[in-house]
Amino acid sequence: TEMVNKLFSLAKSKIGPVLTELGFATPLRNFLTVKKVFQDDQVMAFYHPKPFWEIHIVIVPTHKIAVLGDVNHQDSIVMGYMCEVAANLVNKLKLDQYGYRLITNGGKYQKVKYLHFHLGAGKQLQIDEDGSKNSTPIN
Repeated sequence: TEMVNKLFSLAKSKIGPVLTELGFATPLRNFLTVKKVFQDDQVMAFYHPKPFWEIHIVIVPTHKIAVLGDVNHQDSIVMGYMCEVAANLVNKLKLDQYGYRLITNGGKYQKVKYLHFHLGAGKQLQIDEDGSKNSTPIN
């Protein structure tokens, strides 16, 4: 996991856009040392190497969409399929029992400029960057 953590840090750097495109949008994705929960020719889903919640899965398209504002009609079809993959994972992992969220980050909150979804469930493990627990649901 040491290598995954280093790659994760590099993805947030200035060379991050090139690395993430190579890692997800090319056959190199088959060699990523992450714990994959789903993969086909359109989408890959894996456990986040630095989870924010007890269950934290990243869902990524296999062709690059940098930011939500870049989405075109063809991309929206892939994003719909990403939602279908998320729904299948919710059912497979029985996430209804925990409560779950499906989010994407944008603007200053999007550290990796490669559009992806976070499927999170269970207890929050980290504090938001601003020092709050804004992601914690109110009970």
